[in-house]
Amino acid sequence: MSDLVPLDRLAIPPALTGEAGRNRAHGTRQVDANDDRSAVLAWLARYVDSPATLSSYRKEAERLLLWCVHQRKRAPSDLSHEDMPSSYRLHLVSVFRSRFVAASSRISSVRPLSTAFSM
Repeated sequence: MSDLVPLDRLAIPPALTGEAGRNRAHGTRQVDANDDRSAVLAWLARYVDSPATLSSYRKEAERLLLWCVHQRKRAPSDLSHEDMPSSYRLHLVSVFRSRFVAASSRISSVRPLSTAFSM
């Protein structure tokens, strides 16, 4: 895998861009985007006035896109319902922490995943 770069500079192999994704709208589109990365960037642009929301959504969108391209070897617009439940959640916990999440000095302040939703 090449060096990690921001979403707007991410180079995606031509076969995985989603330009011909099976879930891509044909005819009139809601977003003027020809590929999945452009569609994600257009969606994120809606949150430019809410920096915290934008940052959070961007982080998760980048993770999903990286997971699609590098783990599933599929464009996001080619994902099926069956792709998401088992594989994506398991990979978020295990693979992303080791491959896609940079080390941080704040990591010690993060609660363990098992307690993230406890009261």
